[in-house]
Amino acid sequence: MAKRDGNFANIPLPELAKKLQSFHWEMNRHPTKKAINSESSSACMNWQRRNLGNRMIAVEIDMFKISRQDVIERFSELKRSYFTLNQWRPFSVDYNNFRVVSKLAQMSDIQFDIVYNRKTKNPCFDDPSQVRVVHVHDDQDIVISDGRCITIHDFMND
Repeated sequence: MAKRDGNFANIPLPELAKKLQSFHWEMNRHPTKKAINSESSSACMNWQRRNLGNRMIAVEIDMFKISRQDVIERFSELKRSYFTLNQWRPFSVDYNNFRVVSKLAQMSDIQFDIVYNRKTKNPCFDDPSQVRVVHVHDDQDIVISDGRCITIHDFMND
């Protein structure tokens, strides 16, 4: 956690909830409505679900695109599943998270996309060579484009 002098301090997770409450963050013990997909992704996610309650939305930004001038140009949310690229659409249960990142992106004049790639179960293979890129924008209502299927190379050089 950043301190006022700009330096960071390690705070054990049990103390983090108390620290956030000291900033008057509205936390509660009511469980979040969003279910865990197939499994929890981290100890931090487990902590968030136990301590933040249903009045807060915890999001992370999976990937940033930085220009040669060190300016953030794009936020990307990374998704993967067993659907083909043409079948996959963002799940509506994730829209609140997308809305939060989209608002941050808009306030910062940064593009926000969801980048989806397919994985297979048998054989187990995560295939990032082709991706579906959908643009997210939230003005009054969240708008998610139909997207386009492109190679990961084209996405990285876009």
